[in-house]
Amino acid sequence: MKRFIRADESEVKEAPKRQGKIKKKIGVKGHEKQKNEKASIFVKLITSHILIGAIPVLVVALIILTLAQRGILDEVQTSNVSLTGKISEIVDMKLSTIETTSKLIVTDLDVLSVVAKNEDDYDDVYYLGKDRLDVIEPMFVSMQISNDYINSIMFVKENEVISSQELSEQESIEENGTRRSDN
Repeated sequence: MKRFIRADESEVKEAPKRQGKIKKKIGVKGHEKQKNEKASIFVKLITSHILIGAIPVLVVALIILTLAQRGILDEVQTSNVSLTGKISEIVDMKLSTIETTSKLIVTDLDVLSVVAKNEDDYDDVYYLGKDRLDVIEPMFVSMQISNDYINSIMFVKENEVISSQELSEQESIEENGTRRSDN
């Protein structure tokens, strides 16, 4: 047997209205919640796909950059060492040639005897200049012709410097009778 509870007519009429309002309230909130969940899932999916694609690309790019940097640095270092070795060989060769040339000058007894003499050893300064021109100047010219990177040769004494330029000027004075000007 069923029992019926009797309600007022006004309550019966209001009941469906209340249920509709409740459904509408729940429906609007549920719909907004669904939208937020859908947006949240969409953002998560996009972010994960970007990370899945970007992380390997970044890792590969970093590895390639590191390898390229090492390769370039190794190449530059190898080139620098090679260039330094070549320059060192060239400088050593020129220094060896200059050393040989200076040994030739020092072992020439005629040149050394003229260089060792001072003005006091001669009756006239003219003969000092003539000796230097006759003995030292040919040696200077010979050395400068055979070694094109030698610009001048000098003998440094205690009170005097004998250079190839001075002797060239002195030779010019004797030939022309006047001093040559370089200006």
